[in-house]
Amino acid sequence: MEMFWADLRYALRRLRRSPWFVLATVLSLGLGIGANTAIFSLLNALMLRPLPVQDPQRLVRFGSIDSHGFIGAVPGPMFDWLRSDPLFEGVCGVNTPLTTIEVRDVPLAVGGQALSGGCYEMLGVRPTLGRLFGHQDDVPTAANVVVLGYSFWQSQFGGDPKVLGQTIRVDGSPFTIIGVTEPRFQGFLLGYPPGVYFPITQAVSPTRADSLAARTFYWGFAFARLKPGVIYDQVKAQLQVDWRRRLDESLPARIQGRQRAEALAEPLVVTSGSTGLDYSLRNRFRRPLVALLVISALVLLVACLNVANLLLARGFNRRREIAVRLALGARRWLVVRELLAESAVLIVAGVGGALLLAQAGDRVLLGIFVETLRHLRDDSLGFQTEGVLTVQLMPLPGGYAHGFTPAPFYHALLERLQNLPGVEAASFSHFSPLFTVPYNEEIRPALTPDAAPVQAPAEYVSHGFLGALRIPLLQGHDFERTDSPQSPKTAVVSESLAKRLYPGGAALGITSAWVPRAIRKTWRSLVSRRMPE
Repeated sequence: MEMFWADLRYALRRLRRSPWFVLATVLSLGLGIGANTAIFSLLNALMLRPLPVQDPQRLVRFGSIDSHGFIGAVPGPMFDWLRSDPLFEGVCGVNTPLTTIEVRDVPLAVGGQALSGGCYEMLGVRPTLGRLFGHQDDVPTAANVVVLGYSFWQSQFGGDPKVLGQTIRVDGSPFTIIGVTEPRFQGFLLGYPPGVYFPITQAVSPTRADSLAARTFYWGFAFARLKPGVIYDQVKAQLQVDWRRRLDESLPARIQGRQRAEALAEPLVVTSGSTGLDYSLRNRFRRPLVALLVISALVLLVACLNVANLLLARGFNRRREIAVRLALGARRWLVVRELLAESAVLIVAGVGGALLLAQAGDRVLLGIFVETLRHLRDDSLGFQTEGVLTVQLMPLPGGYAHGFTPAPFYHALLERLQNLPGVEAASFSHFSPLFTVPYNEEIRPALTPDAAPVQAPAEYVSHGFLGALRIPLLQGHDFERTDSPQSPKTAVVSESLAKRLYPGGAALGITSAWVPRAIRKTWRSLVSRRMPE
């Protein structure tokens, strides 16, 4: 240690005589390492960071994959078969409904997660307060129970431990609070920590009047924990044997014809489940972040070359000094040790500067992101945003049952909205404009059914939608109020889609083939509740 401190003091004295060399070296290392650290931090948070659970590397996710690369949900009856597979230590079904929570008679739109009974045990998640639900709670005849997310418990209940046993209403039904999750667990869905968790059989459908009957069937994204030594290919090979038959037996009877054939034709995929679920963030930002990381890696390479050149130049200038010292009897190992000490001081200083730069870089990137949002807010979106109010309808259980007929209800509701003081126009749409999880439809000209389909996001709207948002109509006319399910099918297309479908002329009056994905794949409408078709 005495020799180490002596070498360190000598290195500091030597470097103090060359401040510009030290500054150039530290800045080069700091910029190169700091830029990589800042960008990698973002990439890690979005793409690489595993769920904060026990042994996340042994989690797998599986299901049928469509042409867009989306792994679909699995029908509930298949989970009984999956739990009996000897390759798994546990199986978990996950659903992500948007729920209406009533706390002290105040309704809140809260992201929830419906989990099958074995999820917490499989993940190794522990409660902060009370207990977490298990298999005994995830049966149709069990009492309604709910587990609060830690942040939701803090924000809505002030972290009160007396919350256990209290009753809140979830989608209109009373649920008893039995526990609070530990702070580190933020659910399965990237970027959207849930406020509440409840058994997946208790996610009641608004189209069923009998809540108990509604619990007998559900959909869930499938996760499992592999036993030690089991690999993905082994799991896929074993599941592939009975996957199609089991899926055919589990699909509900209402899915028939082409819709059922497409579901059965989709291939099985088994992939890592360590990073949880994501609906849009990774696909949207993967390429930009990877491109930034490559650029920052090139910056680091240039910085290393600069430092190498600086050290070579410094060594060239010191060759006479070193030669004299060796001639006077200095040991070579002593000289090498002193040079290594100088390099170590430079590296430590560079890494320290890099850490400070990385922290500042994260803040700078967040400032750039906020400014980008501000500019986007001020840019023209193709429709008017000022004075536009969006309202989301959240049906309670059984709200669409008992012979409910949607057309008269929505017509009457729309008329009442249009007659409110200060309202110029009103309209309905399945999703609000700029919905964060667009799902492309496949559209092709009907006269050329063999042509490659054009993929484009689609939206269901009522008459007056274009006028309410002041969307300019370049040709043709808007939908009519008298349009009904028996009327000829009509659509309004964007100018860009019209040019892609019919590059040689006008699109007005031309028929296109479009089997709406919202109808073909209703079992995948798990992101939020929709109005009935």
